[in-house]
Amino acid sequence: MIIYFDSSVLGLNHKIKGCDAFQLACAIESGTDLFVSTDNDLNTAASQNRLAVWNPMTDPIPNNSEII
Repeated sequence: MIIYFDSSVLGLNHKIKGCDAFQLACAIESGTDLFVSTDNDLNTAASQNRLAVWNPMTDPIPNNSEII
């Protein structure tokens, strides 16, 4: 239930789609080291929530020191 609530708040705060907000909430709750997405709006929201973000379409492959 917490992830569902968090995703609705994230969706409203960042103006992202519900499925994207759920993906972001799961990443935040799980404490992921690297968030991978090609969606610019979702990546912005992830960055604003202090996640390391990698867009494989535009960014070089990160090394371990950039992730941690």
